[in-house]
Amino acid sequence: MCAKSTYNPTLREYNETVRLFCGLAPPSFDTRVESLPDCPKNMSKSQKTTWQKKMRGRGEVLFNK
Repeated sequence: MCAKSTYNPTLREYNETVRLFCGLAPPSFDTRVESLPDCPKNMSKSQKTTWQKKMRGRGEVLFNK
């Protein structure tokens, strides 16, 4: 379950690069397919939690400057 968009979550803006976003990814600011270690359907609950915490930490670094 993917969607295409030109939105860049890191820069919080749109540009010409098309990215794939996963609709099954755990809630986070970055749900790009390339940022996921595996398909969310195949990830354990602990893997999802670890990924979500990693993305939350990355978001805090990016957006709390």
